[in-house]
Amino acid sequence: MSHVGCTELLIPFLEEFNSKTGGTALTPQYYIEEMVSSKDKAVLVSQLDFEQALQDLVPSVTQSELDEYANIQRRFSRDIVNDDG
Repeated sequence: MSHVGCTELLIPFLEEFNSKTGGTALTPQYYIEEMVSSKDKAVLVSQLDFEQALQDLVPSVTQSELDEYANIQRRFSRDIVNDDG
């Protein structure tokens, strides 16, 4: 399991630890930065990882919204050209 996965599992433990100790919060960031060895922090990413991410990609705007933004941009661009002339 990757450290990202381990850290996600560790968060509830860290929250409980922090609530019981009342001291400085032991955060996932602190855990990774201070308690995990450099060797264990190494991340190997392959082209397959990028291809999978591309398959999972979801646009943040719909085609309809994109068309509307393009229409607005054309209208403002036309207005600017007309104002300059």
